[in-house]
Amino acid sequence: MDAARVEITVRRPDGETDIVSGGKITHMTDRVWAMMQDATRKAGRGECISYINIAASETPAQALLAEIRSLTDQATNTADSNPAKSINLSARAMELKREWDANYADNYNTNECPNAGDSTLDTE
Repeated sequence: MDAARVEITVRRPDGETDIVSGGKITHMTDRVWAMMQDATRKAGRGECISYINIAASETPAQALLAEIRSLTDQATNTADSNPAKSINLSARAMELKREWDANYADNYNTNECPNAGDSTLDTE
């Protein structure tokens, strides 16, 4: 069985987006996330956009769905206080939903993740 891990989405200074491993970090916390965002920005390595904690038993498809749901929730929660951030979070969630649809939707066992097809995101 795979160990738990963290995947971090980073927007590089040249505009490219990378997904990188959290290295020895197996579960991201808010405190560590804030420090990582600050250190990455200060080092000129880009902007840490999002992270996803992947449990040892989670498939990559399940982890991606969890990240989509998390971004959607964050977008909803920031809509009134920070509309621009909410729009950016929604756009990222829609980008990931398109990725999920392209890579997993047709071949995904919905018994494994019963809510897989119930996304509230409209990517059309």
